[in-house]
Amino acid sequence: MRKEEYIKTVSEQIRSQMARDMVEKELSDHIDDQAESYEKEGMSEEEAFSRAVLDMGDPVETGIELDRIHRPEMEWKLILLTACVSMLGLFIQYLLVRQMSGETENFSAFSQHCISVLAGFGCMIAVCYADYSRIGKHAKLIALVLLALMLCTGTMGMEINGRRQYWKLILGFHLDVFPCMFLLVPLFGGILYSYKGEGVKGFLKSMVWMLVPVLISVQMSSLSTALVLYASMLIMITTALLKGWFVGHGKRTAVFLWGASILLPAVSLISLLVKDSGYRSARIRAWLEVGYDRNGAGYLISMVREFLGSAKWLGAGRASGDIQMLSGAGSDFILTYLIIYYGILAGVGMVSFLGILLIRCLKVSLRQKNQLGMMMGLGCSLVFLTQSVLYILVNLTILPYTRGYLPLFSLGGTAAVVSFLLLGMILSIYRHQNLLPSEPAKSYIHVKL
Repeated sequence: MRKEEYIKTVSEQIRSQMARDMVEKELSDHIDDQAESYEKEGMSEEEAFSRAVLDMGDPVETGIELDRIHRPEMEWKLILLTACVSMLGLFIQYLLVRQMSGETENFSAFSQHCISVLAGFGCMIAVCYADYSRIGKHAKLIALVLLALMLCTGTMGMEINGRRQYWKLILGFHLDVFPCMFLLVPLFGGILYSYKGEGVKGFLKSMVWMLVPVLISVQMSSLSTALVLYASMLIMITTALLKGWFVGHGKRTAVFLWGASILLPAVSLISLLVKDSGYRSARIRAWLEVGYDRNGAGYLISMVREFLGSAKWLGAGRASGDIQMLSGAGSDFILTYLIIYYGILAGVGMVSFLGILLIRCLKVSLRQKNQLGMMMGLGCSLVFLTQSVLYILVNLTILPYTRGYLPLFSLGGTAAVVSFLLLGMILSIYRHQNLLPSEPAKSYIHVKL
């Protein structure tokens, strides 16, 4: 049997077109290598290829076995875990609405949140069936569109509470652009991979892609968005450096990068405390000094500390009746609310459920042999991790107050949908892990800009 006939027969047994293309190339390379070996032993070219094809075994049996190996897989554990955590988040929000039943706005917000969760879950399943490598192929273009949307929102977006970060949609829904920026993190994984092997030049280009969205977020006064973006992308570019994607001294470069990332904010904080006597400086002092300016800049953090100080291990704390004084309990302080009303163990339980989900996401991502999938999955997981850590530290007053979002628990229409989109991308990476080679062709995903 000729080589082309053998490969065609094997390929016909494989149902996935994506896997079929990969297997055809692998079989062709393997037969060529084996035939070359036989030619060195003295066989003619025709005899060598015939022998190499014969060594591959029966084409139908080989194709059936390869079809069994190279087929899409669903990560049902992650889907089930996501469903459970989402329902727990809705239940906690329902409890909060009942406690604040006097405010009709809470019922409306909760109803819209339920719709967003259902829509987000549907989007997650849809993205799961999409080919994530195609997203990686166009990562730069998609990232440019998101950055353009961000810049347009800053000048033309709808203003709410003094901030331009929304676009009005139908049925009373709004698109919040700040959560959309988190989609840049997995896209950054595709961008990093496209620069792999370009040395210092590729590293510097990656740094530009990393810093631009962070600076835009700072300019638009969204410190929490900037922190999540920077921390997530910093870990990703460090991973790329340690894997030797860019420069020869990856460890040294990574140490310098982390040193600068720690030193510069520390210097800025000290400078702010020394030179600035305004509201921002007062908020920092209220965070550092317990009881500072309780009726002014330190009002919010002092109130949260009093609430947490009255919490019990189980059951409502002494200050539970005053929780309605805490603005944004369903979005910015859901953990604080749970601890005050139902005890410290309830808060630990909620964080534990979220922690299990995060660990599962990281495991799925880091176990990928496909380097593009690993980096994009790592980006999705890091968004959840950094969001969660920042949110928990703010709720416990370990960090000063900044607006945050706890994935699958906090109120938030756009933020909820974006969280499910990120989970869908992780599921897509898992589903296609047996259909793509460990090293996608650079020509397939490289986009010159």
